[in-house]
Amino acid sequence: GRVLGSKELGLPVSSEGTYYVAPPDPISSLGVTTLGTYRRTPDRIQYRKDLKSADPDGGLDNTIKHEFIHRVQNRSGYSKLADKRFRAYVPEDNAWRKLQKSTGKRITTPINESMAYGYAHKLRGGELDDPLVRKDLRHFLKGYVPKGDDVDKYVEDMIKTLPSMVNDFEKYLREQEELNSSRIVEIENELD
Repeated sequence: GRVLGSKELGLPVSSEGTYYVAPPDPISSLGVTTLGTYRRTPDRIQYRKDLKSADPDGGLDNTIKHEFIHRVQNRSGYSKLADKRFRAYVPEDNAWRKLQKSTGKRITTPINESMAYGYAHKLRGGELDDPLVRKDLRHFLKGYVPKGDDVDKYVEDMIKTLPSMVNDFEKYLREQEELNSSRIVEIENELD
């Protein structure tokens, strides 16, 4: 659910002249710079306005879509298979593919986060190679790029891969729908 900041609650500013962002756990697990989060246990999405955003809604639309994509990735089982499926459709010369091969490590988090950023933007009518997606990916992915490597090369390779990632995700969801039509009814009943 939505987490209100102190300004939205009508609370005073802190002694440093800043607003308190969100209450601490267990009410909220959102930190100062975290606009949204999805927790598997309990199955919960939290989000709040970006008070620095030029958007009057504080980017809520994007944050909600982003976090719901994570929920779908998890609930559908895709997040567990993302790394393996990525290897099947990404060219060998892709920086992320090379990183997988050289380290033998899974890159599930960069895959799932990149897809969530890109897919949320697509759902709002944007393009997958939009400068806003590129900016979000650069900010997020730099923590996964090996020291000394060119972050922009990794971002560009992920941007090039995004259409294939989105197509694979949609294909996976269609396959799951066909295989597990009774599970979809169960989930729909849970939501009622």
